Amino acid sequence: MKNTALYFSIILTLLCSNSYAQSVRLPNLNDTFKAADLARKPINADSIFAATKGLFYSLEYKNRNKREDTLLVLAAERLAYMYYNNRVDRKNADSMIHYAERLLKYATNMQYNAHIFKAYDYMGIAYTIKTDYQKALDISLEANKKAEHLKGTDLILATYSLTRIASSYQLLRDYENSLIYHKKALDIIGICQANDFKTGTTKEKISKWALNYAYKYDDIGVVYAEQKQYAEALKNYQKALDYIHEGKLSTSIEMVTLMEIGRCQIHLNRIEEGVANVKKAVKYFEETNNRFYLFASFTYLAKAAYLSGDYPLALQYTTKSESLAQAAMAIKHEADNYEVQYLSAKKLQKYDLALNAYERYNIMNDSVSNRRKLTQVLGLQKKLETERAKAEFERQELLQKAIIDSSLRANEILLLKSRNAEAERLALFEKNERDQLARKLQIEQLKTSSEKTRLLQQNRINNLSAEAERKQQTQQFLWIGLGLLGLLLLSLAWNFRNIQKRKKETELLNEQLEQKVKERTAELQKSYDEIKEAMQRGQTIERKRMAADLHDNLGSLLTAINISLDNISPEHLSEREQQIYANILSMTENAYSEVRILSHNLMPEELEKEGLKNALKRMIQKINHNQRICFSLTINELAYFNKNIDLNIYAICLELMQNIIKHSKATEATIYLSQKGKDLVLEVTDNGRGIQENQQKGIGLKNIQGRLETIGGELFINSEKDKGTKFTILVPLVQNEMLVNSR
Repeated sequence: MKNTALYFSIILTLLCSNSYAQSVRLPNLNDTFKAADLARKPINADSIFAATKGLFYSLEYKNRNKREDTLLVLAAERLAYMYYNNRVDRKNADSMIHYAERLLKYATNMQYNAHIFKAYDYMGIAYTIKTDYQKALDISLEANKKAEHLKGTDLILATYSLTRIASSYQLLRDYENSLIYHKKALDIIGICQANDFKTGTTKEKISKWALNYAYKYDDIGVVYAEQKQYAEALKNYQKALDYIHEGKLSTSIEMVTLMEIGRCQIHLNRIEEGVANVKKAVKYFEETNNRFYLFASFTYLAKAAYLSGDYPLALQYTTKSESLAQAAMAIKHEADNYEVQYLSAKKLQKYDLALNAYERYNIMNDSVSNRRKLTQVLGLQKKLETERAKAEFERQELLQKAIIDSSLRANEILLLKSRNAEAERLALFEKNERDQLARKLQIEQLKTSSEKTRLLQQNRINNLSAEAERKQQTQQFLWIGLGLLGLLLLSLAWNFRNIQKRKKETELLNEQLEQKVKERTAELQKSYDEIKEAMQRGQTIERKRMAADLHDNLGSLLTAINISLDNISPEHLSEREQQIYANILSMTENAYSEVRILSHNLMPEELEKEGLKNALKRMIQKINHNQRICFSLTINELAYFNKNIDLNIYAICLELMQNIIKHSKATEATIYLSQKGKDLVLEVTDNGRGIQENQQKGIGLKNIQGRLETIGGELFINSEKDKGTKFTILVPLVQNEMLVNSR
C-alpha cells in the first residue's frame, strides 16, 4: 500500500507540473538521505526503491509523451543513484550499469546534459566497483570529450567526468595524472562560482559552492594520503573542512573529513590530536550506523594505539574493525587492519594471532596488488588488441581495394560485349512491360471504381448507424441527468428545511440563554451592592469605635499624665530639668491635641450633625487658627444626600490639607466644592513648590485613591515645579444614588 501511494504521488506531481525537466519531481533522495544523516537515524529506502522501479518499467515499454519521457529519465537516474549509494543492498555494479545505460539512452534522446553526464559518472563508478579501472577510465574520457562543448551554467557538468578520470588514474596508481585532472576540475569550479556570483551572493550559493570545493579538496587529500604524503593531504583536508564550516554543510560530510584529518595527524606523529578527531567522528558514525566509516575509523585508531605503544588497545580496535570489514568491503583498509593486528600481537607475544593476522594481511595485500596488476595487464592487452585490429583492418582494406580494381577491369570488357545484345533485349522487354502495365492499369481502375462505390455505401451505413446510436445515447443521458437533477433538488429542499428548523431552534435557545444571563447578572449586581453596603456600614462602625477608644482611653491617659506633671513643682528642679519638664509638658499637650483631632477626624461630630459643608468650614477655621498657610473654602449648593460620599470627601480634603501643610511650602490654598450636573467636583489648589518625584507614590495619595475607588471617583493632578499643585476630583452621583436606591 505504501509503494502504491508513493507511486501515485509521483504521477500526481508530474500531472500538476507546468514544465518538463524542471517541474517533474521524484522523491528527492539526496534531501531524504541528508535529513536522515542530520537526524542521525538510518533510513529504510525499500518503499521508495520499489515505487520508483515500478514506475520505470511501467513507462519504458509504452508509447510515451514528452512529459513521460522526462519522468522515465528521472526514474532511471534515481535507481542508479540508489544502487550507488548503498541504500537498497550492497552496491550492485551490474544493476547500476543497467540503469546508467538506460539513463544515457533516454537522456541523450531528450538532450538533458546534466543527466547524460550523470549516466557516464554512474557507469564509471560501477566499473570501478567491478575493479575494471581501465574501462572506467575509457568511459570517463569519452564523457570528457563531450564536455568540451559545454558552456554557461552547464560547464559545471564537466567536473563529473574530470573527477571520475582522476579517480581512475588514482586506482591505476598514476597519481600525477590524477592530481592534474582533480586540479582541472577545481579550476572549472572556480570559473563557475565567479560567474554565479556576478548575479549576487546568497546563503544558498555560498553553501552550493562550498560543497563543490569541500568534495574536491577531500579528493585531492585522498590522492596525497595514498602516496603517504600526509602533510600535503592534511593541508587539503583542512581546506575542505574550512569550506564545510563556511557553507554550514551537513554533519556527515564534516565527520568524514574530520576522520581523514585525524588519520593524517596520527601518521604525522600528532597522535593525541588525531585520536580526538577520529573519536569525534566515530561517535557520529555509531549514531548513524555508518558501518563503512566505522570500519575505517577503528583501523585508524588501531594504528594510533600501536604507534603509542598501547598494543592491547590496538588489538581491541582491530577486532572491532574486523567485525565490520565484510559490510564495508574495503580490501585496502582490511590489509592495513591485519597489518596492525599482526604487529601488535607479535609485540604481545600472541604468536598464533600474529600468524593468522599475517596470513590474512598477505592475502589482502596480494589481492589488492593482483587486482591492480590485472587491471594494468587488461589495459595493455586492450591497447594491443586495438592496434592489432587496426592493422588487420588496414590490410583487409588494401586487399579488397586490389580485388575490386581487377574485377572492375574484367567487368568493363564483358560490359562492352554484352551492351548491344542487352540493348535489343531491353527494347523488347520495355515493349512487353508497357503492354502489361497498360492492362494492369485498366484492371486497377475497374477495381478502384468498384471499391470506391462500396466504400461510399458502407460509409453512409456507418454514418446512419452512428447517428442513431448517438441519438439513443443522448436520450439516455438526458433521462439520467433529469433523474439526478430531481434527486439533487429533493436533497436540497430537504436540507434547506432541516437548516431552517435548526436555525429557529438555535435562535430560541439563544434568546432563552440571554434572558438567563440578564437575570443572573442582576442577581450578582444586587449581591455585590449588598456586600458593598455592609462593608461601608462596618467601616463606619469601626471608625466610631476607634474614635471613641482614642478619645476615652488614650485621651484619658494623656490627661492623667498632664495632671501628674502639674503636681510637680518646677521651682525645685535644676535649669536643665526645668527645660526637660517644659518639653514633656508641651509634648503631652500636643499629643492630647493630636488625639482629639484624630478622634474627631475619624468620625467628626459636625459631619454627623451638620453635614459636609459645615464640617469643612469648622475644619478650615481650626487649621487657619494654628497654621501659617491660609486656606479658603468655596462650596456651592449641594443637592444630593449621601453620607458615604460626604465621609470620603471629608477624609480626602483632610488628607490633601495635611499634605499641603507638610510638603508644599505654600502660603495659600483653596478648596472648591460644587455639584455640576450629575457629578460632584472637588478642586484643591495651592501655590507651593509642586509635587516631588518621591511624593508621587506616597501613602497619602494611595489612601485618597482607595477612598475614590469605593465611591467610583477619579483623581486628576496638575503640578508644576514652583508653580503649585491642583487636585481635581470627580465623583459620579448617579452611580451612588443607584446604590442608595437599591438599598
